[in-house]
Amino acid sequence: LCAFFLFPALQGCTGWSTDSLIMDGAEKVYVPYFKNDTFYRRLEHDLTYAVIANINERPDLFLTDEESADLILTGTVKDFRSIVQSEDRVDRVVESATVITVEVQVIRASDGKLIKEQTLTDLAQYNREEGQTLETAREQLYKTLSRKIVALLEEGF
Repeated sequence: LCAFFLFPALQGCTGWSTDSLIMDGAEKVYVPYFKNDTFYRRLEHDLTYAVIANINERPDLFLTDEESADLILTGTVKDFRSIVQSEDRVDRVVESATVITVEVQVIRASDGKLIKEQTLTDLAQYNREEGQTLETAREQLYKTLSRKIVALLEEGF
């Protein structure tokens, strides 16, 4: 008798769901190029491409043009820093970190209402002695940050 009541209760604790995590009626997304308030070039392009790639990987989201969109996902790169953490004897950078801060808005396309706005900051580190480069650190940074940005489209994030 105890197992009869315990089994249904345990099923509810798994955290699995067949429902989409995306807000109802908001699966078509328009992503214009992000803006860039820093002096570093191409950050906005690389981050926008990473966000688009992340959306394309999801079965519950579809990229579309502005006229057909349910949501508009905009962003502005607010800050970008490369921080040297250690150098070798001849002052070559051995370890470094890259930090990026982005302000993101989720806007309902039908009426232009701001649904969510959040500032996200992420960090990626690299170590030259381990074969990593500044470019691989940036790629990893864009990948992790794009996941956080696309997660803003989820209900309750």
